Amino acid sequence: MSNVHSLGVRPVPRSFVVRVEHAIGQGPEDATMWVAQCDALRLATEAHTYDALVERVRAVVPDIIALNHMGIDPATVRLRFEHDVPSLAGERMAL
Repeated sequence: MSNVHSLGVRPVPRSFVVRVEHAIGQGPEDATMWVAQCDALRLATEAHTYDALVERVRAVVPDIIALNHMGIDPATVRLRFEHDVPSLAGERMAL
């Protein structure tokens, strides 16, 4: 019998960085897509808008955690979306 009690103990949030890229098509018939990737969650997905991409990632993360048997409570997951944008000087800056 264990003498460890979990009174008032809350799970520690798990934070993950989701890298976002904006893929612009080469021609007028090519679609512009937003792509999200997180190696730690084994996640890769895409959408036509940034808002739709964020919504999609949030929707699929609980399923990915369950399917990959990651042992993480989806309610404790925190996602940080990072997207590099070219600056005026041609350098990249994180948002």
